[in-house]
Amino acid sequence: MPNESGIDPARYGSFKEAESALYKAHSIVHCTPVYMLDHSALALSISPFSCGFDSGVVGWVFTEDTYMPERQFLELAKLELQELEDYLNGTGMYRYIIKDANTGEVLDSCGGMHGYDYCLEEGEATLKRFLTV
Repeated sequence: MPNESGIDPARYGSFKEAESALYKAHSIVHCTPVYMLDHSALALSISPFSCGFDSGVVGWVFTEDTYMPERQFLELAKLELQELEDYLNGTGMYRYIIKDANTGEVLDSCGGMHGYDYCLEEGEATLKRFLTV
C-alpha cells in the first residue's frame, strides 16, 4: 500500500510507537487506523473487523488539511480505501470499447476506470463524439 508518510512501521516495536512517530513528523489534523481483513479476498476499513484472526491494523490514513471537517475526512478515507480494495481484489475496474458496426474495427477504447457508472458515462460521451462527425 502507498506510504507517503516517511514512517517505516518496521522500525518500531508496535503500531502505537509508529503512530506516535507519525504525529511527531506531521501536522496531523485527522488520523484513523486502516484495518485489513485477509480471508480469500482483501477488505479495508477504518473500523476494526470482528475477526481478530485474519485482520488487524495495516497503517493509517491522515490529513494535514486544517479546513477539512472530520466527517468529510472520514467519508473521503472510506472512498479511498474502497477504491484501493477494488484495485487489490481486481474488482470494480471497467473498460469501454467502441467498434465500427460494419467492419468491427476498434475506433476507441479506454480501460482502468473505477466504477461502472463512470465508465458508462465516459463511453457514451466518446460514442457521441463519433456519431456527430
